[in-house]
Amino acid sequence: EKRLVRTDGAKIGDVEVLYVGRQGSPGEGGVFDILGVDERGDTVVVELKRGRAPRDVVAQALEYAGEIRNVDYDYLNERYREFLRDEQGYTDRGEIPSLREAHREYFDLEDTLSEREFNDDQRLVVVGTDFGDVVLNMADFLRAKGVDVVAVEYSSYRDEEEDVELLTTDGIRRPLS
Repeated sequence: EKRLVRTDGAKIGDVEVLYVGRQGSPGEGGVFDILGVDERGDTVVVELKRGRAPRDVVAQALEYAGEIRNVDYDYLNERYREFLRDEQGYTDRGEIPSLREAHREYFDLEDTLSEREFNDDQRLVVVGTDFGDVVLNMADFLRAKGVDVVAVEYSSYRDEEEDVELLTTDGIRRPLS
């Protein structure tokens, strides 16, 4: 998680994500690992698991998405500004761009989305080194019902001599769009 948020965003399981926040919750539910937005401005909940992902990983991500679906642009923008201060080291409040500005720049868009265009829909990305059939079947079922759940299996390799770590994607249950 800490390695992922060193940058502005990433492509995770064929979903390009601009990071908005880490380790937060908009309500009384649990704490999401990473919150982001995609090119359309829809929220992306990223849930990360080390090792074999437990069967409740999809339920966790659904819980977070259920809470996120009700937040407005102001919440996302404030989370983004906190993220830049806490994770990216911004110290001057005047330097911190709005989420709308950062979104346009990150996705290289001609026009800036309006505040109303953010969080129209939610997408779930679950990441782990191994998923059992139960988890993948749940993800497939939800996708068939129109819930955008992406499951990403990865492997990591580390060369201690070179101090290099490589993450590779082993399998992806693709996004709906």
